[in-house]
Amino acid sequence: MDAETTAAVRYTAALLEHSGHTVEPVRLPVTRGWADDFIQLWALLADLIGTAGKLTFGRSFDPAEFDGLTSGLRAHHRANLHRTPAALWRLRGTAAAVAGMFAKHELILSPVLCHTTPKLGYLSPTVEFDELMTRLTNYVGFTPINNVADTPAISLPMGISEAGMPIGVQLSAADGDERTLLESAFELEAAHRFPSTTDRRSTV
Repeated sequence: MDAETTAAVRYTAALLEHSGHTVEPVRLPVTRGWADDFIQLWALLADLIGTAGKLTFGRSFDPAEFDGLTSGLRAHHRANLHRTPAALWRLRGTAAAVAGMFAKHELILSPVLCHTTPKLGYLSPTVEFDELMTRLTNYVGFTPINNVADTPAISLPMGISEAGMPIGVQLSAADGDERTLLESAFELEAAHRFPSTTDRRSTV
């Protein structure tokens, strides 16, 4: 996480504490290898689309027209096909691991993304595939966990970067507990005017 994103998360934690919440650090129940498993799942989906695309989208579908990211994911899956079963098995344990966090905590506070908005082209599908995947992994570090665990989350604009771009902070809750998410979001909005991109200076 970069300094501006960290500041937005800490500022949000301070607001929650001021409102009466108890805030404490927790460690997410995943390892660095979890990201590799998620990429393997993502690559599997790209490969399935490329293989069955004509059945789904019609005869005009042509995987040769995939952009660099999708074609790279497809090639990655085919080169690592033997890893798919174990990756899927490990990912299936994510929901139970995340549920264990909510046995002790109502909400998990995190960034939406690990650093502020990059310049246009930084995540272009024309970037060499291995470099692009490194950039994506280091940028999108939190939201995939909710995607796999199937738990609800809400993104709140809790700051504006020095470049004038919004900084998102995420609250995650247990499966089915959208009410706590919405109540806490309204509470934060009442305590802190959500900034817009017309606010050219950081609010954190």
